[in-house]
Amino acid sequence: MRLRTKAMLFVIVTVAALFGLMIVGARAVVLGSFDRIEGRAAATTDADAAKIVATLADEFVERGADWSDWDDLAQYAADGNQEFRDGNLTADGLGSVNWDHLLIIRGDGTLVYGQRWVRADNTLTAPAPELLALVADGALAPADDWDQSRGGFALIGGELHMVASRGVHMTDHRRGTVAARLITTRVVDEAWMARLRRFTFLEIAFQLVAAPAPDPAAATARAALLAGVPRHTVATDQAHTTYSVLRDVRGAPLLVMRVTQPRTLRAAGQSMLGAISKGLIACAIVLALFAAVALGRGVVRPVLRLLDGVGRLEGGARVKVDVTSEDELGQLAAGFNRMADAIVDREAALRLVLDSTGDGLVLVDLSGTPQGRCSAPARAWFGETTAGPIWDWLPFDARTRAGFELGFMQLASDILPFEVAVDQMPKAMPVGDATYRFDYKPVHADGALVSILVVVRDATAAVAAEHAERHTRELQAVVGHAFRDRGAFAAFLEEGEALAAALRTPQPLVDAKRTLHTLKGNAAIFGLETVAEMAHHGEDRIADDPAEAATACAAAADAWAAARHRIDAVLGKDADGRIQLDAVEYEDFLRALVVRDQRDLADQVRRWRNLPTRDILERLARQVDRLARQVGKAVDVRVVGGAGQRLPRGDLGPLFASLVHVVRNAVDHGIESEADRLAKGKPARGTVVLAVDQHAEHLRIEIQDDGGGIAWARVAERAAAMGLDVADLSAALFADGLTTRDEVSELSGRGVGLAAARRAVTDVGGEVTVTSSDRGTAFRFTLPITAATARVRAA
Repeated sequence: MRLRTKAMLFVIVTVAALFGLMIVGARAVVLGSFDRIEGRAAATTDADAAKIVATLADEFVERGADWSDWDDLAQYAADGNQEFRDGNLTADGLGSVNWDHLLIIRGDGTLVYGQRWVRADNTLTAPAPELLALVADGALAPADDWDQSRGGFALIGGELHMVASRGVHMTDHRRGTVAARLITTRVVDEAWMARLRRFTFLEIAFQLVAAPAPDPAAATARAALLAGVPRHTVATDQAHTTYSVLRDVRGAPLLVMRVTQPRTLRAAGQSMLGAISKGLIACAIVLALFAAVALGRGVVRPVLRLLDGVGRLEGGARVKVDVTSEDELGQLAAGFNRMADAIVDREAALRLVLDSTGDGLVLVDLSGTPQGRCSAPARAWFGETTAGPIWDWLPFDARTRAGFELGFMQLASDILPFEVAVDQMPKAMPVGDATYRFDYKPVHADGALVSILVVVRDATAAVAAEHAERHTRELQAVVGHAFRDRGAFAAFLEEGEALAAALRTPQPLVDAKRTLHTLKGNAAIFGLETVAEMAHHGEDRIADDPAEAATACAAAADAWAAARHRIDAVLGKDADGRIQLDAVEYEDFLRALVVRDQRDLADQVRRWRNLPTRDILERLARQVDRLARQVGKAVDVRVVGGAGQRLPRGDLGPLFASLVHVVRNAVDHGIESEADRLAKGKPARGTVVLAVDQHAEHLRIEIQDDGGGIAWARVAERAAAMGLDVADLSAALFADGLTTRDEVSELSGRGVGLAAARRAVTDVGGEVTVTSSDRGTAFRFTLPITAATARVRAA
């Protein structure tokens, strides 16, 4: 008798009996119980949803608490206050708090203020008649209890609104001289509904009672609710849908709330029944094995060999099961051996393909632990994966490791979109002379994130090529500056060398910040992006950890040295060996040949070694143009004076190097956007003026703009927070670390630029003054004509 015949009779009878009993019992016990539980849960959830909706409406009432406690609002309700109206009761004011209506009602029912904010064009219009009707009939402004807060829903202008009414008080919670109420509304839009769904994790929808029912089930539910039934539930195999009524501020039925809940318990019951069915099959197999044992041991042992082969095959070994019987088990064993060979060959081919891509591939579960072996390139670079998380295996430094771990946890949480979270992950890692770049791919199963594929590539050659290309572009920009203005470029190199030398010398932290900031600004003018970026990075490192100051300064100095080496290789080391004359000096010299003696001519020729003042101002003007383009502003720059004037090399170089901070502030802080300037009645394009002249014993340099002026209130606030004297805000403006910006950018926000400029002026015995209004700001630097600067002459 064949194996099928030996076991079939016993197995069929046993399995049929057990399977029938299990299905009948499971359906009676499991599905029936789950249906009752889900019915009760649906009613409870609907009640909870109604409470949450009421809570959100109450929350909208409380949003006006701060507004209703304004002294100026209470005064406005009493006798009017134009300043308060102009400062707060505007389209921008209502838009900032996201209110669609704002009404102020006196206790005698007088409408003191009533406007509606039109979102589409940010304008104000008359309030909706429906809202005024709610006020008139006392639904929102009860005469018997003027201080009582009220809120709820109402249909206004054909749209559903949340409505809130609060008494107006003074800031000490006393009623003002005149009783008043603050009434606000906000339209219930899709964003509000989305927030409600996120908050409750439920599918909630509202239908106006006055609107037609969308389907027969909703019509039936609405009829039952209006007849007095508190809630109506419709159950299908997939979901429970519960309907209930929400009332408006008058207490009349307004909305039908529909809460749809998937029948997860019933689905779980079905899944459980499926599991039970699988258990029956397992039992049938076990019973079949017992039956086979009873018929002969010749069936059990081959089956065990097959199971052992399956286990070894899962471990990656090549398996061959030896079963010599001629029945179905023998055929199954032969088929298993063929299948095992095919699986091992396919796995080997797949591994060969992965190892041949040249990329390091590491599959990581959501805890950060690598799954299985990584590809051959990754093993060659970093060794075999460890049992711990991937950030312990990769050779990160402590800071990068912490950032990788934090970013991976955020990535694995799957809260933010994957492409947003992956931007926070490290993208590159240097290891010795090599550089590796990382990419991250999500792996989903049934729509859920289950693991992450980390792709590592050796980018050493690519990074070297990028650096070389960047250096080439940088040299092109530098050479262009050098040929356009050789003298200014030579001064820049001289100033850069001095700044780099200062960075290598131990100095107070405040001086290190100033030097870094100045080097960054000057390098940016002449296109040395690598130096500017390293200086900016150094500022970030010092801000994070002041103990890193020496390392950050040395790195910036090294970047300068490398850039200078590249410049010298192209231009040579005699960048300052040429002398340039402008037209005024040339004509002056020709006249001197006729009217002056040899000594005067010699003095004049000696001064040609000094720096043309006009060139320095023109260099700052080009910085204004570049910065304006960078921040997207339209700015005209004018240079006044300086023709035929020269300054001794090295004497005032640090001062002119620090002026870059002042022009940065003029563009970034001072000049407004085109829209703001037009709103203030100013020309669309801003103006920056750079001027220099000599008066008696002093040289005066002025940088002025026609922007919005200095935010003195903000300066006072920051000065007070830093413990500075707020009585002298001009002095506080130049204090180290004081900035009116909340965020640091590549242009400003460090609070060291103006401090560096003041230090450079005081170092040569000069002084700086500042005047500012809403029409512009002017910085004036007055320098005494010392023995060093006395050689400055006008043509």
